Amino acid sequence: MGNCTKINLKPYTSKSTQLSVESDSSRTVKFNVKITKLKIRDLNAKIHKGRKLAANFVFPSEFFKFSEKASENDIFRWEESASFIYEANLYQINNQKLEINVLGKGKTVCSTEIKIRSIIDGPVHQNTCLTVGGLLVGRISFDIEFLEETCLTISAEFLNFYLEDDNIGNFSTSLKYASDTAKESDHSSITDSPSWKFKASELLCLNLNVTMKNIRDAALQMRLYKHHKDQISLSAECWVSFTKLFAQDMGTIYRKESMLEFTPNKSESQLDFEKILKALSSIHNKKISEELWLCGRKVGALEGMLKIIGMPTFVQLISGVNTESGITVQNINVISYNKGKKKKNLPSQIIEIQKLTNKLKGSIQIKTGKVGPGHEREIFKYKKELIDRICLLLEETTKESIVCYTYTSSKSLLKSQKSLIDLGRHLVEYAPLVNYDIKPYYFKCILLVINRGELDIGHLCLINLSNTLLEEKINIARIYYTMVQEVLQLSLSRMVFKGIDDVTQDYVNKTLAIGWFRIPEFREHIKDLVKKKSYYSIPEWRNIESNLDEDEDHNISNPLDWGNFYNILPKDIKNEGFTNDLHKEDWRLRFEKRGVAFFSFFEEWVEHVHKQSISQHFIWSCIPGYKILLKAFLIEMKERKIIEYPEALISCACKILYDKKMLNVLIKILFCKTNVYDFNAVQETFQVMNRLFISFYQLKHKLPNTFDNEYFILGLRICLEDENALNIAKALWFLYNQYHMISGVLRKEIIYEIVIKKMVYKFFYHWSKEVRNMFQHFIVFRVLSLEDLCFENCEDNHEINDMIRKKIRRFIKRRKVEKLKKGQVAYFDMANEEYEKVLKEYEEWKKNLGGDSGKLYGVSDKFPYPEINTKLNYIDLAERRMEEQW
Repeated sequence: MGNCTKINLKPYTSKSTQLSVESDSSRTVKFNVKITKLKIRDLNAKIHKGRKLAANFVFPSEFFKFSEKASENDIFRWEESASFIYEANLYQINNQKLEINVLGKGKTVCSTEIKIRSIIDGPVHQNTCLTVGGLLVGRISFDIEFLEETCLTISAEFLNFYLEDDNIGNFSTSLKYASDTAKESDHSSITDSPSWKFKASELLCLNLNVTMKNIRDAALQMRLYKHHKDQISLSAECWVSFTKLFAQDMGTIYRKESMLEFTPNKSESQLDFEKILKALSSIHNKKISEELWLCGRKVGALEGMLKIIGMPTFVQLISGVNTESGITVQNINVISYNKGKKKKNLPSQIIEIQKLTNKLKGSIQIKTGKVGPGHEREIFKYKKELIDRICLLLEETTKESIVCYTYTSSKSLLKSQKSLIDLGRHLVEYAPLVNYDIKPYYFKCILLVINRGELDIGHLCLINLSNTLLEEKINIARIYYTMVQEVLQLSLSRMVFKGIDDVTQDYVNKTLAIGWFRIPEFREHIKDLVKKKSYYSIPEWRNIESNLDEDEDHNISNPLDWGNFYNILPKDIKNEGFTNDLHKEDWRLRFEKRGVAFFSFFEEWVEHVHKQSISQHFIWSCIPGYKILLKAFLIEMKERKIIEYPEALISCACKILYDKKMLNVLIKILFCKTNVYDFNAVQETFQVMNRLFISFYQLKHKLPNTFDNEYFILGLRICLEDENALNIAKALWFLYNQYHMISGVLRKEIIYEIVIKKMVYKFFYHWSKEVRNMFQHFIVFRVLSLEDLCFENCEDNHEINDMIRKKIRRFIKRRKVEKLKKGQVAYFDMANEEYEKVLKEYEEWKKNLGGDSGKLYGVSDKFPYPEINTKLNYIDLAERRMEEQW
């Protein structure tokens, strides 16, 4: 709840919270509720001038107060959050309201109310008007998650395992649910044939409390165990996500259809009880047909049937904004002022942009070259000042989620859209013609225009428009579509140049990504081009999430769906110049190669998709074209030598981790293509893997429960137990840098069982100085230092951390009196001297550690430990000196 004050009250009674007399006979539903990102903007100056404001949220049985805040640039923001449990029956949900009061000096200055049914059945993001006596005085926005909590029952009707080898013996199976929390069923009965048809009395079953947020990230793991005397070993396993289980019924997890019933005789919508009650009692029978794996190797197949009962019924929309006028794609930016109040025509920034656009057009007529270089410099300076001022205005906003001004009417918005499109088309027309020095500024300005919120799908579609503005709206849609085509034409012409500046390259990447979603013809061309080189199934994908070989789009990410925009375009609209440019060979060949141009484009594509969703709860595999682009990228990772990976490929791989399930796949591809006897490839594998883990951590992800621990452990064990010192040193280097990510079972299996319990003597007294140095820094700075600096979740690792520290301290304490094995004596004094130096380095490091907290790495947003690099020395120089002495 942060700094939010919570007061438990008796049920709140008001005209907006009348309880139905039928509530006793209706079914109660439980929700986990969380309120975040509270903001108040566009508030009447008389209300907020010089004041601090607080906000009260009044639910039927809960009351929350957000503390007083001063405004920043006329916007009030609250960082704290509120969390609680909301329980109500269907009749109460249908009638109750959330009341919000904004207070100044303890007195209510404005208020609003929102129907709870519209929150539960709508998007997470709320944006509604604040009023006083029926007069609009401002807007309030916030995110409110209503996550229905249910008891989910998952049972196996039958499971048939088909093993290719090692299929004789006694077997049992288990069913595991993995999400933020994991739960595994008891083992089934033991049989000599790995095939079970369970009776009702002995079902392989899981019962657990879940929300839809848990389910979206969850997967089911089916495991087959082999029994031999008192030992149990894992023989095979497979994972299947809930998004794959419900692929043919995606609306169950990512809902598009409303539970509200619109009755002609009533002025407003009501909950459709019949539909809800049917959904509450739904039973889902899901067939599974999966490949079985063990340590990265396919070992068989599984056929089965699962019964799932208790899926949450109420599921909020994954995108959009809930407003007083209904659900919109974007935040409301058209404010209808109260009657009698003077209306502004256009925002002052738009008026200034219009004037600057006219000056920029006029500057084209100024002739240069006849007066001399000095005059040309003056013209350049004049144009740059104009562009800089336009860019500054385009970067301004009166809205939070996208860059957009606030408008007093729909007509005002239409005029502004026309002005921005006019500026954009002028910039695109003259960008290829102006001097090289000024080109990048034109490209930067075009990007800012194309990213304006006024020109996004929410404001370009037909929303609450009168018939008088309809024709003008259609005309704006037509010229905007033409402008986007012209922007793309310019991008295609620039991308064939070599050695272009960073601003131009950024322009090309971003506009191609935007064009993918806004120009269907362009999207289809790119799809065909990326498939041309090579396009085949990828075993490392394992179909856990969805079938990568199917190109079917579920089309559920509304901010990226421009279908409504195309509906208002004239049917006969054509641009022959754009069509001709799409068929030019020069840019097409660059995409066909799937090289740097493709990687840069895909990286920007992923970034664009991520930014378009307010909640980031969308499902990646449902975004149009994602599977095709991803598959082409993964094939490039597989086909290229790892030591020849371009920076653009690695950077793109890091960006793909917005989809956190991708880490598993990328690690599998890296390990599969790396030969442990090729130390150069091993070095590069750990370098790339380190980059991936850094990006994953910066996105505040933990390793998912679906992460293939067995395969990851196997890869690290091979390197740590290898005879090549460079491989060992690089594996230790990776553990040194990513110790905070390797937690729980991984920490126990890799750090305790392999590194400390088995290899501590070998690594501490190793013949290679690189191994000794890395190991000593690892145990001092990353293991023992947890008492001085710990930014990881200690609850997950408390027990294993104690085991590791005790083992290391016991070794350190006894190292000088322990009888050393043959081959270690020669390095005894040298290793202990080096260790003492590391301890001194650690003490100096602690002095400069700082006392801040709450940052990414505890005291810092950057990796706070000393950077230790392994050197590619084929011969240990310390060993050579010892040989000379002997």
